[in-house]
Amino acid sequence: MEHLHTTICALATPPGEGGIATVRVSGPDAYGIVGKIF
Repeated sequence: MEHLHTTICALATPPGEGGIATVRVSGPDAYGIVGKIF
């Protein structure tokens, strides 16, 4: 199953105006990707 080895990201909050947005990241490379952003 290839999808078990894929890192994905998606918005977890609805579109529109707001002060906070949540981005969900999951998969084997998630910690590395988020570590580069923050």
